[in-house]
Amino acid sequence: MTEVTLRRLVCGEYALLREFTYLAIHVPDGEPVPPMSVVDSEPLLRAYWDGFGDRSGDLAVAAEADGVVVGIAWSRLIIDPRGYGNVDDETPELAISIQPEYRGQGLGGSLLSALLSALASECWPRLSLSVDTHNRAINLYRRAGFHVIAEQEGDYLMVAETGCTGTATRSH
Repeated sequence: MTEVTLRRLVCGEYALLREFTYLAIHVPDGEPVPPMSVVDSEPLLRAYWDGFGDRSGDLAVAAEADGVVVGIAWSRLIIDPRGYGNVDDETPELAISIQPEYRGQGLGGSLLSALLSALASECWPRLSLSVDTHNRAINLYRRAGFHVIAEQEGDYLMVAETGCTGTATRSH
């Protein structure tokens, strides 16, 4: 297996979030895969990547193998329009995706841990997400400390505490 390193995603790489937003779309078995253009045409999907780095709560960590980003976990406050995993105006939402050939190797857990640590260092107290109730990623989220706070239209709304213990200044 190729060695994978974790690091912060840098500004010049933010354009990768468009592709990784597409990779994050859960497509149930037997359902058609949407075209890539959906991440541009659907305002709610576009909200997860467009203009990343310009607002409070924008934080991303990357998994890199052989100089190529193969996975990203990122957080963002998505208020207008409200994101899928919105719990309030103070809790960033999680998005995470990994290139298919790197899935199942523990990268998801490592990326989540790194993102939660980064959020804690900037004193974001919690992180939220929405996940289809049939998505196997629920087990990953539970292992990372997320718990279900609501079920809505076939999705779980989940939250994890970051472990923030101070009042550090948030970025942006």
